[in-house]
Amino acid sequence: MHILCHHAAQKHVEADGLGKFSSQGLEKKNDILKHLYHARSNKWDSAADAVRLCKRLEDSSCERSKRPYNKADIEYWHEGGIIESRNGANASVSHQVQRLQMRLTSRA
Repeated sequence: MHILCHHAAQKHVEADGLGKFSSQGLEKKNDILKHLYHARSNKWDSAADAVRLCKRLEDSSCERSKRPYNKADIEYWHEGGIIESRNGANASVSHQVQRLQMRLTSRA
């Protein structure tokens, strides 16, 4: 009661009205959660579903930022090291295939 009598006028001036303090968003969230809880109370874990829904609604407004990555080995990335390593991997696979084919033909 003290806050309403002594501080409401000051907050009204600072915030250009008391509309920001109406708790409308909280009431809407409460209605959604209540509906979800009663719709699923006998079939699923409705309390956990309600918590997951709240978190999903909060996360939907956020956007993931890319993780910074610095290429530590410049020689590998810019001077052909990556090409050599990938060619080596492909060569070893093709070499294994050739050995397998030779084994199969020698058995026949």
